[in-house]
Amino acid sequence: MKRALRSKTCRWVNLLEETKRALSEATRQLDTLRQFAHQLPTYLETHLERGPDIDTAAEALGYSRRTLTRRLREEATSFLHIKGLRRLR
Repeated sequence: MKRALRSKTCRWVNLLEETKRALSEATRQLDTLRQFAHQLPTYLETHLERGPDIDTAAEALGYSRRTLTRRLREEATSFLHIKGLRRLR
């Protein structure tokens, strides 16, 4: 009986640890996305007069063009859309 209880307790402890790790990773990924969502508009606001293209912006932010495009797609937007919004301000 005690062995069965210890075994169940170990399983619960392991499950809790796995859940904590998964939550930590999900939080890290969300923080990265939030940081990214702020990076491009901020960059464009300060460099709009130079008319940066997507390659210049990606390089300045430390991303490849492909990664920048993918991240923007994940946020249901595009470089030209964000750039256009910045011009309207």
